[in-house]
Amino acid sequence: MPSLFYQRYWDIVGQDVSDLCLRVLNGSDGVNEFNHTLVALIPKVCSPTRISEYRPISLCNVLYKIISKTLANILKKVLLEAERGSRLQGVSIAHSAPSINHLFFAKDSLLFCNAGTTEALELKCIFGVYEAASRQKVNLEKSALCFSPSTPRVLQEGIRQFLNVSLVPCHERYLGLPTIVGKDKKKLFRTVKDRVWNKMNGWQGKLLSKAGKEVLI
Repeated sequence: MPSLFYQRYWDIVGQDVSDLCLRVLNGSDGVNEFNHTLVALIPKVCSPTRISEYRPISLCNVLYKIISKTLANILKKVLLEAERGSRLQGVSIAHSAPSINHLFFAKDSLLFCNAGTTEALELKCIFGVYEAASRQKVNLEKSALCFSPSTPRVLQEGIRQFLNVSLVPCHERYLGLPTIVGKDKKKLFRTVKDRVWNKMNGWQGKLLSKAGKEVLI
């Protein structure tokens, strides 16, 4: 059933959906009855030879999505509790700003912590708890580590081997913006301004009304 069905008839099916999700989350029921989905594999390279070279697009069951979203929210709380207990330390963008240790966006998860064996061990424990609760495995082949330039190479290699994930340079861009920001904030957002300006001045933008240009942006 599509999500619109549940939205429109929630007064009828809402209690049954809630009861089922709670039984699964509490461990008294499983997801075998509705853990079925169609998966389309979209190649990311010209001649893919490995499964990691495909981008999977799945049409998951709505009930499974509800349970997965609940587990993701619980994972957020686990990460926050780890930081409050000084087992993980996030990052701050300014001295007076609150620290963050994770960013979840669609299928991407960014985790921030100090480069040390203690915090690496804490992350591995959290991953284990998540895998046991969700019955999902963390895909280590699609995971990557990124360290600040001041981190000793020996420490980087030790953490990489412990977590068993690849070590990559800091990503140049994420969601269209640079991941590393210097003091020049104008340079940071100049690319965004240029992209919007190019769209507005393209042949499609010239034919649009003012309202249409707002939608385009």
